[in-house]
Amino acid sequence: MNEERFSVLNEAIRRNPDDPHPLIRRAVAWLDANERERAMQDLDAALALEPRHTDALGLRAAEHLNKGEFDDSIADCDAALVKDPNFNPALSLRGLAWLKLGEFQRAISDFDRALALEPDQPIVLYSRGVAKQQLGDATGAELDFAMSNALKGKPS
Repeated sequence: MNEERFSVLNEAIRRNPDDPHPLIRRAVAWLDANERERAMQDLDAALALEPRHTDALGLRAAEHLNKGEFDDSIADCDAALVKDPNFNPALSLRGLAWLKLGEFQRAISDFDRALALEPDQPIVLYSRGVAKQQLGDATGAELDFAMSNALKGKPS
């Protein structure tokens, strides 16, 4: 854990107690340090200051998804999408949550929207392929898998 990084962030939070941004940056630092609960506490605090902050909602949605808290993840994605209907991370994360819940058509809908905004997303393409496969669309699934694999090998 980088103590200097946290010292700077703690000072920024102390100086700007009504600004959610230093809390969000510290949450990212906690995530980098694999301190998930501390990150969630900072994200909750940032969202108490600015309830519709899309970045904080997206980070918290991802953590809920990682913990298997799919309904909470979907709720955070929904809140982010109220503020920004084209917030790609929320569309992708909500699609993953729907996929985990077995709501394959809803997952495909979110993945389609995410890919319309940003087509070169191998994970989203692969996930959409899984949803299509579950719905019996073998051809569509294979196409998504092939496109995902092609993008993985593409230099950035």
